[in-house]
Amino acid sequence: MTERSERRPRTHVQYGRLIAVAVVVVLVLIFVFQNTEAAEFTFLFWSFSLSLWLMLVLVLAIGIAAGWTLSVSRRRRR
Repeated sequence: MTERSERRPRTHVQYGRLIAVAVVVVLVLIFVFQNTEAAEFTFLFWSFSLSLWLMLVLVLAIGIAAGWTLSVSRRRRR
C-alpha cells in the first residue's frame, strides 16, 4: 500500500471541527422547527407569504452575496 491510500487517524482538531459542525446543525434544526409559521411580507408593491425560517435564510443568503460582491469589487480596484 502506498502512503496516499493509507488512512490516517483523526486528530483532535478534526474531532473538534466535527463536533462544531454537529452543534451548528443541531442549532439550525432547532431554529427551523421553532420558526415554521407563515409570515406575510410586503416589499414595495409585492406582497407574499413565506415560512419565517425560509425568509430569514433568504435574507441571510442575499446579505452574504452582497458582502462578498462588494469585497471582491474593492479588492479588484486596488
